[in-house]
Amino acid sequence: MRIAAILLLASSSLLEADVIRIDTIRTVMQLQAGNGRRVDIDNLVGDVEVVGSSRTDVVITAIRTTRVRWEEAFSEVDREVTLETRKTGSTIIVFVDAPWRVRNGMIGRRVWKYGFEVSYNIKVEMPADAELAARTVEDGDVRVKGMTAPVSLENVN
Repeated sequence: MRIAAILLLASSSLLEADVIRIDTIRTVMQLQAGNGRRVDIDNLVGDVEVVGSSRTDVVITAIRTTRVRWEEAFSEVDREVTLETRKTGSTIIVFVDAPWRVRNGMIGRRVWKYGFEVSYNIKVEMPADAELAARTVEDGDVRVKGMTAPVSLENVN
């Protein structure tokens, strides 16, 4: 499910403006039963919030905020910056990929070089007894509550 809204923000000059689009992406994934279940969340820019509960599936809700200089850039952003969700064995992976992501997962260059900025605020509801690894690199907090299994958290900036 994807919901989009577009806003026009005036900048300091009457001749220039940034266009902002806000999308909501919601994905539900099944986490297999048994030991070794894990959810890995790797965000680049924005918050990560995880809530452990008695549910058996994993609900991922991401609010993506995209800021571009020109509205025509949205198609490039949609190709270049993605929220990937996949299941590998007993692990669900939530991963933000972008042209400025470098091998170690950090941000290689300032994003305005590309003519746009993208952030994801990711909220995950998941089984409290599954392992969790959550990180964000820039401009975000990592918050976790209700988990009973081991948790690994990382916040770079």
